[in-house]
Amino acid sequence: MTKKELPSLFSFPENSTKAESEAAKKLYSLLDKYLKSNHPVLLLLSGGTWIPALDKADISTLIANKNLNKLTITTLDERVGTDSESNYGKLFSSQNIVSLVKSGADIIKTSSTIGEPVDTFSTKINKALKNYLFNHSGAILVATAGVGGLGNVPGHIAGIEPMEDSNEFSSNFQNPELLYCGYIAKKLQPEPRATATFPLLDKVNDFILLILNPEQKRSSLELILSDNQENLNIAPCTYFHSRKNTFIYTDIPE
Repeated sequence: MTKKELPSLFSFPENSTKAESEAAKKLYSLLDKYLKSNHPVLLLLSGGTWIPALDKADISTLIANKNLNKLTITTLDERVGTDSESNYGKLFSSQNIVSLVKSGADIIKTSSTIGEPVDTFSTKINKALKNYLFNHSGAILVATAGVGGLGNVPGHIAGIEPMEDSNEFSSNFQNPELLYCGYIAKKLQPEPRATATFPLLDKVNDFILLILNPEQKRSSLELILSDNQENLNIAPCTYFHSRKNTFIYTDIPE
């Protein structure tokens, strides 16, 4: 029997700043390593908890990487709205991300235009990602992620919300033709969403998860680590339970 892969867990109880900085260090060291191996790298960044964490580690080594122009940055999920509401817009509140782009990293834009329908919006991103992967067949994908907690749709990841209807869930998020899916959420806010799907998540080489706030997020972390797994449509975060190359940084005690 093949030994089950479990996520690598790094716990810094009651020290969210340390968890943020260690997660960011891991992210930038992975990017530097892959770029030094002369691979194109696609970085999929989540919003929320990860936005302030992006500036909690030094990127001078990464900036000096001679292959930095092989790095492309985009979002793991999006909201349909103005740049200030979008995860894409929020990325540029990070000085580190601004510095990477100024120093040669490319970017796939994922903000919407005013009044843009969610289907048109998600189709645009889906096409851009498919074009990228077609033109960079040897690309390595690295992604950051968080999980939803109490008061914020427990168990959700990226823009993938839990759904009682497994067929609807599969149609939205497990369609092999879609790397990015647009839909009207029932639980997440804002409701018009676009998100990476499981077929795209399956292409990711390394995930770095940042799960902060024990009172809010403990139940979601337990869902990931538990051997008694909920169905994916009920708790999308269980995707990471046996997902290799998943690194979890948290302030929740083990």
